[in-house]
Amino acid sequence: MSRVASFFAAIMLSVAFGASAFAQAPAPSVRIRGTIGSFAGGVLTVQGAASSYKVTIPDNARIQYIVKSDLSKIGPNTYVGTVAIAQPDGSLRATEVQIFPEALRGVGEGSRPWDTLPNSSMTNATVTTIAPETVDKVTGQTLVVKYKDTEKKVFVPANAPIITYEPADKAALTAGAHVLINATTAPDGSLTTTGVQVGKDGLTPPM
Repeated sequence: MSRVASFFAAIMLSVAFGASAFAQAPAPSVRIRGTIGSFAGGVLTVQGAASSYKVTIPDNARIQYIVKSDLSKIGPNTYVGTVAIAQPDGSLRATEVQIFPEALRGVGEGSRPWDTLPNSSMTNATVTTIAPETVDKVTGQTLVVKYKDTEKKVFVPANAPIITYEPADKAALTAGAHVLINATTAPDGSLTTTGVQVGKDGLTPPM
């Protein structure tokens, strides 16, 4: 092969690789919080704080109710998720706690940034210990949680919302219900999702 042919072959290979990498890039996602306006023809209309959204709900989408729970349901080996703020000593102060059913154990394990408050995080992990504690004159419970090889101490104030999940179906997608949706954006700007979390009995998802 001549040098010129080799040069153009290398360019074509680079272009093909770049196109493949572009095609495999994950679709951008958007977290939607709001109130259902309508659900018709497989499309859910949600009114958020700043704008409205139209989200396609596939037939196989997972619909879940978010329901109130309490700290008494949490013990060693409970799998939980918590939105929390990091404290100066490295511990976390929870703004809410989710109790996952056993079927959801391991979902989203780890810690990642969250968007409800500045510098907040979402940590999904297994509780190892739980004990009463008072922090800055606020009573609550301290959870020690573990994910992979990392342990975190999480203080949960007594007034922090505690929720869990129940199975639901599309009948739950009624006007006025509060929802939390992680949607993906297609190249044409349309939104779709594989799951919707719906506050039961007027509950607003605290996360």
